[in-house]
Amino acid sequence: MNASPSRRRLRAVLVVCLLVIAGAAPAAAAGGGGALEASATGPAVASIADAGSAQTDNETVRHRHPDEYAREADGGAFSSWLEGELASRLGRSSVHLSEGDYDLAREFVDEEYEQLLSDYVEVADEEARDERADDVERASEEHRALIDALERYNATHDTYRETLDGNETRARGIARELEGLAVEINQSTAELVATYESIRNESEVNLTATIESIRTANADVQETQAAVRDRVFVGTILSVRAADDTASFRDPLSMTGSLETIEGAPVANERIRLAVGERTQNVTTDETGAFSLTYRPVSVPADADAIRVAYVPERTAPYLESEATANVSIDPVDADLDLSATPDRAAFGDRIEPRGLVSVDGVAVPGLALDVVADGERLGTVETDETGTLNGSVELSAAVEDGDRTLRVEPTGAAGAVGVDAESTLTVTETATTLSLAAERAGPRTLRVAGTLAADGTAVEGRTIDVRVDGTTAATVETDENGTFAGTVEHRANGDGTVTVEAAFDGAGSNLAGTSEGATVAVAAGASDGGLLDSPVVLAGIALLLLLLAGAGVWYWRARRTATDETGTESGSTDEQTTDSIPAATPGAPAGDALLADAESALSAGRAATAVERAYAAARSALGARIDDPSGLTHWEFFEHYRERGEGVDDLRTVTEGYERATFAPVPTDEATAEAVLERARRLCAGSDTRDGAPADD
Repeated sequence: MNASPSRRRLRAVLVVCLLVIAGAAPAAAAGGGGALEASATGPAVASIADAGSAQTDNETVRHRHPDEYAREADGGAFSSWLEGELASRLGRSSVHLSEGDYDLAREFVDEEYEQLLSDYVEVADEEARDERADDVERASEEHRALIDALERYNATHDTYRETLDGNETRARGIARELEGLAVEINQSTAELVATYESIRNESEVNLTATIESIRTANADVQETQAAVRDRVFVGTILSVRAADDTASFRDPLSMTGSLETIEGAPVANERIRLAVGERTQNVTTDETGAFSLTYRPVSVPADADAIRVAYVPERTAPYLESEATANVSIDPVDADLDLSATPDRAAFGDRIEPRGLVSVDGVAVPGLALDVVADGERLGTVETDETGTLNGSVELSAAVEDGDRTLRVEPTGAAGAVGVDAESTLTVTETATTLSLAAERAGPRTLRVAGTLAADGTAVEGRTIDVRVDGTTAATVETDENGTFAGTVEHRANGDGTVTVEAAFDGAGSNLAGTSEGATVAVAAGASDGGLLDSPVVLAGIALLLLLLAGAGVWYWRARRTATDETGTESGSTDEQTTDSIPAATPGAPAGDALLADAESALSAGRAATAVERAYAAARSALGARIDDPSGLTHWEFFEHYRERGEGVDDLRTVTEGYERATFAPVPTDEATAEAVLERARRLCAGSDTRDGAPADD
């Protein structure tokens, strides 16, 4: 009895599949337990985010089509795709930014962008791309800030134009605000361009067009502001002269100067504000625009060789800012301070107020910023007020050990014109802690653990937690800003099929008491002994087998359908023929309805990724009749073919992007994303001609 050609091909494929899976078994036996096998120094450890991820040493090719990633376990390829996607969105946002369409510019850096960025940061952590991830995060923040600043500038400029002809004084005030915004935008542009250039230099992402769009937007603002400046302001020239070539707080510096317009007219008999070094003074000019002042340096660097003086106009003044310098050196001095602390006895999280009066030869030192330090641990900053009195409080951190400790204050930053070195005693008391622990089985030989460390109800950050499995330390993890920790550890099941896990905090090097918490996890007895199904190689072989079987089934169905179409019956013996033929898809059949229903059911059941996949299938089914031979197209090829129609393209883009993330991303799809994709899919299905049985467009 002869088999049909299509059946012979199917049998050949099945033989190949069986050979593949058979070859996987000895490979697994030779390879051992896989990536999570315990080393000689202890169990392997990874963060929860890392669990199950695999990496290779292969060099990745960036900007490949995402469909290729379904055939790889290559995190590097995925992170490179994410880099390209993030850069593409920033680029499209920049184009709209340069065109003044701020709402559309924001659409490309929306919540979906944030999720992509979060995915990228997580993957980058796994691949030691931390610096590049920091650049991308910084670029995203700077990009949004620039959008906001540009929008504020243009809105303020509209108000300025409306006010200009009716109220000149108010218009100058608004123009002054525009001046500040223009300076901010210019600085932000320089910072953002530098960040983009860093990303471009460290990767293969092309950001040239993005950078040009950003520069164009900034150039437009600076050109507009130049016209505003010429319209309502008059430029000024400031000059200053120092009576001596040194200055100190003990021996103040006398200075004289003058202020005039760029045309040479004095700014006469005006009360003006001057920024002298790090301080601000108000002086009055005479009929010639001349003034005098006395300057006591406080925080200016001790190694400075010049003092900057700037004219700072009032908001509605008709003048522009100008500045000058006086070439003098600084003679630093030490101030007196009798330091105390209130309270003088404190525990973790308590607020402490350093108290005292800072003076030099009885003269109060105002505006001096001081760091508060306890046994070498910086707690925060306080500042002296106009009377020289310390003003502010700091929080006692966990890093200061309990007992009698030395509390000191010292100038913030580099040594300045005034130095202070004073100390007091602070008694630090110990605080009890609580530790929560949750543990669950993550795999045949792995456990996922998580918990929180708190002291007196306050989360404790930056503390080390030992994770022990059956009494042996398996991992050390650190608490984050929320006091939480997480990790994945290996285990060896006991005879009764359980594992004992303990999280312990010893309190060393802190003012916190040690504590611990335990949990017992039920696992399959002997799970640590492994087996063929524990092997990643075998699992990969099974997955490949299923994929090949599915492909063979489709191949067989197509071959059979082709034979039926051509001859009306399948070739071969009548014993092998069947009456159960598969009908061709009927144009206009409401397959999308059933798929949408499946999607809604999946979403209700909490299976967000499945809901997204069903929603995409529904949309593609509804729109496929408008495309010639859509069956062989990838999701993005399908989108590119359809976008020429211009109907529902934005909805299809959202559905396609959601499908791509649900299918290829290593992180779970959230319900909000699934709901958004499902809503767009409903709109696409409702608006499709195929819903009414209309024929596809030629």
